[in-house]
Amino acid sequence: MTSWKTAADGSWTDSTVWDTGTVPEPTDDVFISIGGGYRVSITASITAASLTISNPSAVVVAVNSGGLETISGNLTNAGALGLDSDSFTSEGGSSFIVGGTLTNTGSIVVGPSTNSLGADSTLTVGALAGTGGIALTGTGGTTPKQAELNVLSAAPATQTGTSR
Repeated sequence: MTSWKTAADGSWTDSTVWDTGTVPEPTDDVFISIGGGYRVSITASITAASLTISNPSAVVVAVNSGGLETISGNLTNAGALGLDSDSFTSEGGSSFIVGGTLTNTGSIVVGPSTNSLGADSTLTVGALAGTGGIALTGTGGTTPKQAELNVLSAAPATQTGTSR
């Protein structure tokens, strides 16, 4: 188990921000749970066994053009998760893979709201659960790229919310 240790902005790849003093390994269950508003930036490829963002004020943003962020098990999000969602970013090209279930009661944004993407940004999940919002934004340009959500399991019998 590895946990973010202070309510301060920082980089996932900085060992000093983790309670173990090391960057999370592929076998680690990672927790972003300490109270307060802060941003966890992912700018290099990462792998973890699971990720739990239980602090509603925490923001985890992956901006890693051409990179791959992998959670081999489940991702539980009660905060905010962004993939290439920084308004000043237009590269796109990041891929975030969740091998298990993404349970979302917070918010997820794939793609920037103010720029077009230079490459597709993709969130792929084994299954999807929860009542939170998922926004796919950032299309456009002369060769349009897109924000994608791929759900690999069968769709549930009932859908709630709005599909656009």
